[in-house]
Amino acid sequence: MQGLRDYISRAEAEELAMVAALVYRLGEVVEKWAALGKPKKQVQYLRTARTFAEKSVHEGLAGLTRKQREKVLKVTENAYYCPVCLTPTRKTRVGT
Repeated sequence: MQGLRDYISRAEAEELAMVAALVYRLGEVVEKWAALGKPKKQVQYLRTARTFAEKSVHEGLAGLTRKQREKVLKVTENAYYCPVCLTPTRKTRVGT
């Protein structure tokens, strides 16, 4: 088993934060589509995509030291992701 990484680049932290934002957004869309009565298979596939994206974020964070996980969270708090392309603009907090 490998040890915890004690360094994560700004770019990698932003990528993890972007995927975390995607997980959040997918959750919103799943609920909306389910409420609208979209085809069951379509909603199921979206839920599956969200689950795998979430697992990827957890796996990425699990390999980091606490200090580096906090760095990713800081990037997430300080970034605003464009709702269309999910690129960080760093104007405000995610989700606000």
